Amino acid sequence: MEMRKRRLFLEKKYYQWFIYKFYDVFGGYTQDFKKPILSILCLILMFSGIYYFIDYDILKALQRGVKGALPYMEIDTKNPFEGYWLILRNIELVLGGTFLAFFVLALRKRFKQ
Repeated sequence: MEMRKRRLFLEKKYYQWFIYKFYDVFGGYTQDFKKPILSILCLILMFSGIYYFIDYDILKALQRGVKGALPYMEIDTKNPFEGYWLILRNIELVLGGTFLAFFVLALRKRFKQ
């Protein structure tokens, strides 16, 4: 994977190189299941810090951060996201789903070995 990533950079295929770099940094090429978990935790903390500015409540900010990072969890029934906050939540939703997929693939590979 590293050699392919280097070759893509030298061939100036930057979009494909970025995908491999993203997969390496956040997923560890599914060799390490700790990287995706740390990525999810960092995502939750980062977006909770951002969501704090919706209504200046730490508990609700953490709930929103967890709800956005773990897309299949339902914490509250009312949707507090409007306008630009909805864009941020959707970004967090996509990244959280991706990191969860990396984690599941890494666990699968670990149990196959």
